[in-house]
Amino acid sequence: MNISYPPESGECSGKPTEWWFPLVHNGVAVKRFTQMANKRRAVAVCNTCSVKEQCLDYALANEMYGIWGGKDERERGAIRQKRGVPPIRVGATVVPQVVPPGVSPSVQSYK
Repeated sequence: MNISYPPESGECSGKPTEWWFPLVHNGVAVKRFTQMANKRRAVAVCNTCSVKEQCLDYALANEMYGIWGGKDERERGAIRQKRGVPPIRVGATVVPQVVPPGVSPSVQSYK
């Protein structure tokens, strides 16, 4: 599957990055209340986006962390499992579906 990065025409363009990566902001774990508020904001924006499906398809193949196409890590994991798509791996290790505190959500995936 050859899917390119979602275009800049997405509704998320110009919005705060922490909405899409609600567990960690500037390397610091975010309080649970703030995480949920940021996730709700991101999902609301995704739900109005014309490239939502392309974004989700890209994330299913390439992204471990954050909100993509209106889905978080766990939701994408369930979709991957349902579609028979293997989990994203970095090196030889399966990457967990939750961002630990202090870990950058921008880690690149390896297939």
